[in-house]
Amino acid sequence: MPQPRPSADLGAERGPDGLEPNHLRSRFLVECRTAGRVAIDCPFNYRDLQAQAADLV
Repeated sequence: MPQPRPSADLGAERGPDGLEPNHLRSRFLVECRTAGRVAIDCPFNYRDLQAQAADLV
């Protein structure tokens, strides 16, 4: 079974600044807080090691 690719599945191309998933992350946090839950994960493709390293900076 193919793994999901959030940016690609949305038809978005990630730019060098990697800002594309910021709206999804923010909305995820707001929805978790509204539901009284703690956000412990967020949309990200952890198979892309370069993007992961850039995201952690």
